[in-house]
Amino acid sequence: MTRAEIRAEIKAKNAKISELIHDIDNLQKQSYLLSDEEQWFTEEIEKHPKAPYQRKPNYLDGKLVGRINWNEKIKDEDTGDEITIHRSNILRINGEWI
Repeated sequence: MTRAEIRAEIKAKNAKISELIHDIDNLQKQSYLLSDEEQWFTEEIEKHPKAPYQRKPNYLDGKLVGRINWNEKIKDEDTGDEITIHRSNILRINGEWI
């Protein structure tokens, strides 16, 4: 096998790897958007307080934030009670994946 053939094979395999990574990303995004008992996806406009000197229109005040939510159960070491904690993670801002 020549050096050029090896480079061509490396390039072809790197292209396959990047295609697989892209496919995995898309599948992961689809799994985030599914809602069930374990986790759910929400999108809400989050508004932040506006400074009094700001003169931008109201429709520019907030950002559309997409979050994945889930409940995590933790056992308290002292009492032995099970505590449920609501967790969330931001996935999209204004429709753009982060």
